[in-house]
Parts: sequence; C-alpha cells; structure tokens
Amino acid sequence: MDTTKRFEKGNGGCPSIQCEANREVLCNSCSEGVITAAHRVQDRSIEPCLFGKGGTCCRNCNMGPCQIIEGVDSMMGICGADAATVAARNFARIIAGGAAAHMDHGRGVALAFLATAKGETPYEIKDGVKLRETALRIGIDPAEKSKTDLAIEVGEKMV
Repeated sequence: MDTTKRFEKGNGGCPSIQCEANREVLCNSCSEGVITAAHRVQDRSIEPCLFGKGGTCCRNCNMGPCQIIEGVDSMMGICGADAATVAARNFARIIAGGAAAHMDHGRGVALAFLATAKGETPYEIKDGVKLRETALRIGIDPAEKSKTDLAIEVGEKMV
C-alpha cells in the first residue's frame, strides 16, 4: 500500500491531526518519501492494548506488569494499587521524563548564554533591560554591574 497517498493534501490529509501546521509538515514529509510516526500508526494492523491505552497497565516494578480493572479486586496491582493510582503513577512518570528531556535543552541554552557572556561565541547579548529583569527574577541584584559581569553572573546561576 502506498502510504504517501493517505497523507497528501489533495487526499484529505490525516484527519486525526487537527493542527494545520503539523498537517503541512506531514504532507511535506510525505512528498519527500519520509516515513513518519503517523505512517507507522496507521500501518499497524493490531489494536493497542486496552489496558495500556487506558493508562491502567502498571510496569513500575519487577513484580508486574499488572493489568488493572477498576472495581475488580483480583485485577488490582500486586502492590494493592487500583486503576486511579496506576494511572496517576504512570502520568507522573511521563511528566518527569518529559521534564528531564526538556531540562537538558534548557541547560544547553544556559551554557550557550554563559559562553556568549564570556565572549566565547559570535553572538551578543543585546537586551540589557531583559537581562536586568531576568537577574532580578532569579535573585541577583543588577545594580552597579556592567552588562558583561551581570550576564556572566546570570549565566552561572542558570547553569
């Protein structure tokens, strides 16, 4: 089956993607022959596991995986967790994983900012007002500091 036809603009695009910008990127990818996650999902011939889809499959310890059914005592987690507890734990783990991944991007920006403040990059810090506002927000007194010294102090605190 030619999966590119399914995602072309003239063919209705992918109805499950509501964001026009994402649909456009997907269509451009299709025209270049790139296989995307959307292609792989639509090409699957199996339904997702109902426990996993509902967030009630627990794989947080080595005693499972536990498949939880709300209200059925024998389908409770080995640890005693019910469906709400398992869903909350799974959600918290997803949030923590996403935050950790994005924190790494923030660290990269902070390192680039610090290198710029030290004159080690071809960039420059232009907005002194925003620099002073940022310093105040993170507890640094910007009074009587040069722009360079303040930028270095802000960068060091951010890292």
